[in-house]
Amino acid sequence: MDARIQSQLFYALRGSAIISVAYAHSLSFSNEILQRIAATIGIIGVPIFLFCSGFYHKHLPWRIFTEKLTTGIALPWLIWGTLAFGLSHLLGAVDFRLSSFLAFIVGHGTWLYYIPVYLLIRILFNIGNWGNNFVFLLTMIVVTLASVMVSFTPPRYLAVVGEYLTPWQNPLNWVGYFSLGILFKKYDLLFTIKRLNKGWHFVVFTIFALSVLGLIYTDLKVNYWNPFGVIMNFAIIALIPFLTGLHKSGMMVILGRYSYLIYLLHMQIAIAAANIIYRLIHVPDVIVLISKPLVVIAVTMLIICGLKFVLAKLRLGGVCEYMGFPSDVSK
Repeated sequence: MDARIQSQLFYALRGSAIISVAYAHSLSFSNEILQRIAATIGIIGVPIFLFCSGFYHKHLPWRIFTEKLTTGIALPWLIWGTLAFGLSHLLGAVDFRLSSFLAFIVGHGTWLYYIPVYLLIRILFNIGNWGNNFVFLLTMIVVTLASVMVSFTPPRYLAVVGEYLTPWQNPLNWVGYFSLGILFKKYDLLFTIKRLNKGWHFVVFTIFALSVLGLIYTDLKVNYWNPFGVIMNFAIIALIPFLTGLHKSGMMVILGRYSYLIYLLHMQIAIAAANIIYRLIHVPDVIVLISKPLVVIAVTMLIICGLKFVLAKLRLGGVCEYMGFPSDVSK
């Protein structure tokens, strides 16, 4: 696959993932089926983000590695996470204490859990160049499968651990998706899988469809640890080679380029704005299911555009890279 097309495809995948995240955070229905559909869509995003990151993983000298992660990931996380904590305190959602701030910023009960998990996985894979070790990569996938099983039915003796480390914060529940991305790149699986006969396509799609039905119509809680959810996400990744047409969607590519900043900013103001809009217009729940997450994304993008405009007017474009903007925005 042409490198430019491949890059656009993976930006589009990230765009799809951030829409999934908006589904996870912005919808609440009294109708159980609609709620389970929304939750099912909402558990796709994080595995896809990690898969995409794994696909583009490179072992780097520690100076470059530290600089890239500090500038592009850690500083935006700390800046926007601190502002979000302050807003949450003003709204009465959290106490103004150091322990509350630390819990908030590392994602204990907040959407920010993904970032420390991502940083830990990146650090792990930059130690010893594990990305070139097939056995290690396969082991990490197995570890993730085992870990999510424990998270889905945790033993009683782990209840104390859960008070300090939620399943969302546990890197073992996620590292397998990152490893899978590395394997796809290392062994050119995008091309190899696409060349398989149509029987393979049918089998994987059938597994995907049955897992979705299992998520929606069984009594098991819909989350990342649900066995049907794990199967669905692995099936989606296996279907990515057949989604190459996504690179043609300019809007999805744009969302993918801004996905990290959207992730940091979409909670609180954007969701509050969407809630107000849907209280005013009174549309059927099915329409809310389809449109509300997109409204959240749209409001977030408006906030981002406004912020970009203000920084440009103040001639502060150089700080964009420290705030989570794509690397070329300040140029």
